[in-house]
Amino acid sequence: MKYLLLILPLAILFWSCDQEPEPIRPHSFNKSNTIDLGNPTVGQKTYYQLYESNCGSLNKDFNYVGDTLIVEITKQDDHWIMLEYLTEHSVNYSPLDTIYNPFYPDKQNTLIPNRFVSRLFFFYGNDTLRLQPDNRTKLIQKQCRLEINGDVFVGNEVGQLNSFELPDMEVKDKTAVSCVPLVLSLEGYLIYDESELYVSHTILSSDRITGWVRL
Repeated sequence: MKYLLLILPLAILFWSCDQEPEPIRPHSFNKSNTIDLGNPTVGQKTYYQLYESNCGSLNKDFNYVGDTLIVEITKQDDHWIMLEYLTEHSVNYSPLDTIYNPFYPDKQNTLIPNRFVSRLFFFYGNDTLRLQPDNRTKLIQKQCRLEINGDVFVGNEVGQLNSFELPDMEVKDKTAVSCVPLVLSLEGYLIYDESELYVSHTILSSDRITGWVRL
């Protein structure tokens, strides 16, 4: 019995060290103070989950990769900054991988001049995100893509999207902009409202999809 009492704590310690840490679950995040791009305050946070799929087999290949991105508003020397960093339980987490992205907000537009460093905005060719555009053309989703007046949605246009739906995710009644195709092998959409970004969706020339969806 004496030996058993000595071995048992060691066994428990070994077992606990051998287990993977419990991942942070989406429902545990504080969603009461999410980012308002037109009216930011220090400490606002929005969480995004990374997904991937393929245009030809959306349902079969759709998968959440295991990365959760935090976008947090802060200020440095009176300049607004969007911090981007992965949660520590993310597959690709690195403590040295925080992105500092200055932006210049107002109610109508948010200016993001250094967007190329962002995981969310990197493909967007315009430095201005129009939060309340005057005119929006109706968009239609066709599989993994958006179409405008029967054509593929590209070229920095602004559209109105009733619904954008992929397996296990859907956003409704949003504005969408497409990328200016600076990179010819990439298509991309930002789907958002007057306050925040909901989806950053990219399609490679191989029809492989990667994107971030707001939790």
